[in-house]
Amino acid sequence: MRIYSTLLLAALASWPFVAEAEVQKCVMQVGESLQGDMIAREIYLIEDPKTKSFMVLDAVVSYFNNKKPMVVRVTADDSVKRVFDWDVFMLNNAGQRTKIAYHGT
Repeated sequence: MRIYSTLLLAALASWPFVAEAEVQKCVMQVGESLQGDMIAREIYLIEDPKTKSFMVLDAVVSYFNNKKPMVVRVTADDSVKRVFDWDVFMLNNAGQRTKIAYHGT
């Protein structure tokens, strides 16, 4: 996992806006009840101060979004917490387009 984390950081560094952005690393504590690899252990949240927009990059987003960060929606923002939503699209085993909806605080 450490090697993949390094690759994600290298991908982040290659994007021009990241030099001016604030990058936060979130380490998820995923329980054993969640099987598979659809929730990444490390998620990087990137805030672009110029546009006030946010992007996310993790192992899942990197895999399904051509190794590029993905824009997230801010669905709540107050003095206590900020809530983010984003969708990852993939093809399932039957070849159908599938959406995985993420929600983070």
